[in-house]
Amino acid sequence: MRWHVSRHGGDPEAGLRFSSLMTDDTKSIARGLKQRNPQLLDVLIEQYQFRLFRYLLHLTGSRERAEDFFQETWVRVLERGHQYDGKWKFEACFLRLRGI
Repeated sequence: MRWHVSRHGGDPEAGLRFSSLMTDDTKSIARGLKQRNPQLLDVLIEQYQFRLFRYLLHLTGSRERAEDFFQETWVRVLERGHQYDGKWKFEACFLRLRGI
């Protein structure tokens, strides 16, 4: 599976289906990650891709390495997302799931 940083939105219906999740409904995000919900993952990628990529680019100083880490981050969210319990905002736990 390969994700990329995109300037265009994905499936507009996915954003509508999970719009309530993006209003700090951390328990729903935790539930979706435990279920490995691909639509939720798409919405999370859409919401965090620019901020994450910008951070990784700053951290590595290399676009190529930042893109590699970007891919690895979402793989780890899939692999470790079940560990997210929803007690804290997803954004606060995001980089811990990444392992940075």
